[in-house]
Amino acid sequence: MKEQATKKMSTEEYSVFQKIRNGVEGIPSILRRNYHVDTMPVREFINFCTCIRKIWYNIIIA
Repeated sequence: MKEQATKKMSTEEYSVFQKIRNGVEGIPSILRRNYHVDTMPVREFINFCTCIRKIWYNIIIA
């Protein structure tokens, strides 16, 4: 069983999938390091969306 898995991993197709997966898993790391996503002020955005929703609701009623 382990032999078959090892053979499959050494194929060119699996190598391409490994590179894609590494790239996808690297995106959150890049966002955290370069753009400081973890410390972004999200509260202001939520308040802005709530304000827009209230205005839209009032426009529909009027």
